[in-house]
Amino acid sequence: MRFAVRSAPLFLCIVSLAGCQRLNFEKTYSLPPIAMQRVEFGPPAYQQKVTVSISGVRGPVSSYLVKAGDEDKVEAALDSNKVLPAESVFGSKVSKTTAEDYSFDATVPAKTGYTLLLRAEKSSTDAKVKVVGK
Repeated sequence: MRFAVRSAPLFLCIVSLAGCQRLNFEKTYSLPPIAMQRVEFGPPAYQQKVTVSISGVRGPVSSYLVKAGDEDKVEAALDSNKVLPAESVFGSKVSKTTAEDYSFDATVPAKTGYTLLLRAEKSSTDAKVKVVGK
């Protein structure tokens, strides 16, 4: 019984740290028209819910949260106006007409790296990006 009482605080500390995989990323990017900006994130230890918030300053900005390693495949589909591969895209929002603020949620599988692709659709603009993971 003594052993259990002494090790209980250590056990609780280890368990609480094991589930902790928070992400809080904020940055502003200057985007030329049509070019892609890549923002890479490492793989979470466990499945992670991610909220992406974008604010286009002077023009529309589209964003795509994609599986690491599939960025070129997604970019090629975008450039040729084809349907994006569903197995590669965790979440996205297309903004083509005016600058706007928006958010979307996505779920990233455990041990899977991911990349946020940003694209200024009409003209050069700045994009304020915030990515929060729980």
